[in-house]
Amino acid sequence: MLLPNGHDNPKAVGWDLIGSRFWREGRKSARPSKDDIALFCDGIRSPDQVMVIGASTLELVGSLIELGCRPCVLDFSRTMCEELRSAVDGADIDIRRADITRPLRAGWAGSFGYVLSDRLSNRFTADEAMAAARNMLLLLRDGGIMRTTVKIGLYPMDERMIALGRERGTLSQFYDAANRTLDFAVAGDILDQCLLPHGDIPPDLLLSWYKSRRAEKRFDREEVLRTFEDASPAGVRVRELTAISLPGATAVDFIEGRVARSGE
Repeated sequence: MLLPNGHDNPKAVGWDLIGSRFWREGRKSARPSKDDIALFCDGIRSPDQVMVIGASTLELVGSLIELGCRPCVLDFSRTMCEELRSAVDGADIDIRRADITRPLRAGWAGSFGYVLSDRLSNRFTADEAMAAARNMLLLLRDGGIMRTTVKIGLYPMDERMIALGRERGTLSQFYDAANRTLDFAVAGDILDQCLLPHGDIPPDLLLSWYKSRRAEKRFDREEVLRTFEDASPAGVRVRELTAISLPGATAVDFIEGRVARSGE
């Protein structure tokens, strides 16, 4: 069943709500730094085929354009796609509305030399992260490189919510401790009382954004690496999978892997 925004993924509603306010008014620490972007772009040259998952990474997209690339940007939010297109007006860029957790469109598999995403897994449940990882690997050609960043562990707001939920005896209603998954949609006034500022985004909009994001898992490094190892689709495997801690960032890991495709 399609939602009012014309999509079947309820999380897209939240990103339709926030749109370009994420990069115009949101917290700077939620976006890649210059050093992060340099890691993402290392070795990339025109006319490399590059896929960026997530239209919220305006600075990364802009850096790829400056390198002479024509990046393809994929996002499940209509608003994020439209407002990124407006922000890079006149640039040679391919922006597609599609959901990385759903089956890929015909012809995309094996088409890209690089697939990049910033803190994408932090928006997902464990199952959604597995589906996204599978598709990211499937997009890559033989020898192609996947690069992503992941916030490791709980966010400060998560910790506040968990502490208040434990104090009230309602923690299990919105937090699955075994899987470290919070569901913002069912947290009720716990979310309201624990809400932390996100740059200059108005609190009412911020609350609606979080509630629309619904359930999100928090990862440790081993879980992220295992997700990519276990996600490899038939005929594709990820090798040289590494993780480093980003300097200057609070518990954010940079993950890189190279794809090998059978028979190629």
